[in-house]
Amino acid sequence: MRARHGVSLVVTMACLITRIAVSSAHEPQVYLIEAELTAKQPDGQKLLSCPRVIVIEENVANIHLGDRVAPPREVGITEPFQLGTSCRFKVFRKNGRLFVDATVNRSTGKSDVDEANISTVSVRVVKAITSGKRITEVDGDLRLDLVVHELKSGTSDIASKNVSHAPK
Repeated sequence: MRARHGVSLVVTMACLITRIAVSSAHEPQVYLIEAELTAKQPDGQKLLSCPRVIVIEENVANIHLGDRVAPPREVGITEPFQLGTSCRFKVFRKNGRLFVDATVNRSTGKSDVDEANISTVSVRVVKAITSGKRITEVDGDLRLDLVVHELKSGTSDIASKNVSHAPK
């Protein structure tokens, strides 16, 4: 009877070790996204923002840089309007290829007691990419430069990743 318990324990431990190995083999990949958003001005390009964010594959990262303004009281809208730059990033794999889905919105305007005037310019790109290679998308006066770095598992690569302040 003692031998049966020992065998059972060994089989259980082997199953547990196999589960751990299978689970860690399917850890989601981590990426560092460096973006640079510029707007065309009469005197050249104006840097709007340079967000850098670490994301887990298939997860969305949202960043908002700017202000909120109250809507006109008379119309009954209670949620404030967001002004400034909003970014949404997602990195994913499809059929073995790496993709990025990036959206950048730039909103300007004003709101007072009687009215709100908000103008938004947007750039969205969904495209196959190569880790570490820059992509550029331009829509009107808005330009998005983006680099996605595939980080190695563990925190040492994240902590020691020496990346530029902005994509070049």
